[in-house]
Amino acid sequence: AVVSTQSTGDVGCGNGKYLGVRDDILVIGNDNSANLLSICRERGHETFACNALSLPVRPALCDGVICIAMLHHLSTRNRRIRCLANLASLLRPGGRCLVTVWAQEQHLDDGEIGRREFPSQDVFVDWQKKQNAADAELFYRYYHVFREGELGDLVREVQEVEVER
Repeated sequence: AVVSTQSTGDVGCGNGKYLGVRDDILVIGNDNSANLLSICRERGHETFACNALSLPVRPALCDGVICIAMLHHLSTRNRRIRCLANLASLLRPGGRCLVTVWAQEQHLDDGEIGRREFPSQDVFVDWQKKQNAADAELFYRYYHVFREGELGDLVREVQEVEVER
């Protein structure tokens, strides 16, 4: 848990969904998308543009780091490990990082299979800008969907980092 007066980085913050959740924590986001960062600015959030593979900040800046649903957009194992190492470098000693990714095995709490099935780990998933609109523009976004245990295996390759579940 992040406590009051601490600083947190949101790497791959997207539209800023997790920025401004708590007023007692300084959260600064970054993303590679100028369009998403403009949404963050409109919402009054502190953000900057950069690629998660090359974070332009000093090491040990944050007490906590979150990386929600971004890592799976990186196309190679080496890039994913490099990104995880960058996340770890942002942390002060004793800091914590939360990383979430899409899973290939999607099981609901009641044991049933989730709503998506993936033919392989590397896929393009359709995404529409406007849901249920006749003129909605369709995009295909790259995802590497993770097998059970794969994220933990990648994290273990980063020096001086421990995996918690």
